[in-house]
Amino acid sequence: MYREFLADSPHLIFPLAGLVIFLTIFLLVLGYVFIGLKSKRDIDPLAALPFEDGESGRAAKRGV
Repeated sequence: MYREFLADSPHLIFPLAGLVIFLTIFLLVLGYVFIGLKSKRDIDPLAALPFEDGESGRAAKRGV
């Protein structure tokens, strides 16, 4: 029953477009994590974020 309904539906492009958009963004984020963050200089500030206080974070360093 569902197969006949979905086969004739003109709105089938919306879930497929959503899936393609999701997979594209997901693969870009994975690529950034595994390829873009290779140096220790880039990873150390990100690793210390959970341990920073609210006042000693980036805003305090910038003088905001």
